[in-house]
Amino acid sequence: MASNGKKILERQNQNENLVLLLAQREIYSSAKNIQVVSIILVSVVPVVIAMWGYISPEFSVKFPNIMTGYGIIAGIIECLLIYFRDKKKELASSVQESFDRNVFGIAKNETLGVLDIADNTLLKYKNKIDNGENTDELKNWYSKEIIELKTNIAVLFCQRTNVYYDYSIRNNYIIIVILFFILISSVIFLFGLLKDMKLSEFLLKLVSAIIPILIFSFNEIKNQKEAIKNIQDLQKIITSCIDETGLNSHANETAIRQIQDRIYNNRKINPLIPDFLYRLLRNKKNNNLEQAMNFSISRKIQEMKEQENTT
Repeated sequence: MASNGKKILERQNQNENLVLLLAQREIYSSAKNIQVVSIILVSVVPVVIAMWGYISPEFSVKFPNIMTGYGIIAGIIECLLIYFRDKKKELASSVQESFDRNVFGIAKNETLGVLDIADNTLLKYKNKIDNGENTDELKNWYSKEIIELKTNIAVLFCQRTNVYYDYSIRNNYIIIVILFFILISSVIFLFGLLKDMKLSEFLLKLVSAIIPILIFSFNEIKNQKEAIKNIQDLQKIITSCIDETGLNSHANETAIRQIQDRIYNNRKINPLIPDFLYRLLRNKKNNNLEQAMNFSISRKIQEMKEQENTT
């Protein structure tokens, strides 16, 4: 009889589960594209307006009124974008939850509020795969290191993998946001210095340009750090559950389901990362992150083997 780890590795590459992975990837991408529009709206456009105020004397006279009017319009549009983004994110989280349930072989939590996935939604992505959509990046989602795990402790290691990726990517994203703020602020400041204008006018446009970027960067870092804190708490819970179970014992199914609930809720509420950055940081071809994750699993298994041999 196949081990639980081997079953997970086989199930993850079954066509029905690849359909779910493709669906969650593209739905998440849609949500992230909406977020990019929101970012451009609330941070990039105000910078462009302020920079144009440096260049055009005629525009400079109307600058305060233009910024005020734009702020009101952008605020209304952003509220709508946030609503549609969050609906997409919830749907993508529900699809990913379905994938994990299928692959792990765990029961659905009826009280969790996971959305039902419409058949026509799944058919759309099934047709894409049937018509030759490349699924190489979707395959082997979970580490081959779990193949030797015979019990459902393999599920805990897979849940640990999900958390590991999320933690690493968000930490790297925070660094990118900080560098982005420093770069854009420096460009705005240097550009302003090159223009011959009164100090009061220079400061008005400088503040008007930098404040949106500052607010965006502050909110992104704050939200990502809150997400990382949630992930760290979950990491501790999973690690504790693995240690308490042991390699050759069965993990408590209720504990597995509770951990999966936390993972789903994190996916649903955690802030998104723009798709092009996420793909860069998660790129399996540039697999430093994947190698580190595989090494972490391998080391943990070896550590548990050594502990069992000494008891």
